[in-house]
Amino acid sequence: MRGSRGTTLKTGAMMGSVAALALLLWLVVPVVADDATASAEGVQRLVMGSGYEYERLEDSLWSLRLSGRIHEEVRLTVVAHEDLLILFTVLARAGGWEPTPERLLRLLQLNAAYDRVKLGMDGDGGLFLRTDLTARLVDDAEFRINAEQLAAAADEIYAELSEYQEAP
Repeated sequence: MRGSRGTTLKTGAMMGSVAALALLLWLVVPVVADDATASAEGVQRLVMGSGYEYERLEDSLWSLRLSGRIHEEVRLTVVAHEDLLILFTVLARAGGWEPTPERLLRLLQLNAAYDRVKLGMDGDGGLFLRTDLTARLVDDAEFRINAEQLAAAADEIYAELSEYQEAP
């Protein structure tokens, strides 16, 4: 009887260890697998799974076409860079708008009004809207949520700024 109980205890402990290892692998393996999202293949999977029209421009660069409410089409660019997945759109090219103090103040107000995205001006004076995502944490749903947020904000800002900008 003692031998069978000792065997039962050892078997129970082994099963507990196996269960703990399985739980650990279940928690860790998806994170490790998602770490590859910044690769061209991982981003390609996200882009293809998004349902948006897209074009692969380079190895780590894609262009997405989303429908806007105000503008017929909003173009987003997707870039895989190291551990980041960057989505952006150009709102106005350098020289296509005049950065008066009033317009710059309005841009600051708009920047504060949107979640997930940042509005900025590049070194040449062009306006952009972008969001930076940690690539290993992005799944299909997170990718679509951020693309939709960026496109919606771009669409609204295009409309607000259209009186003084040339099309990008």
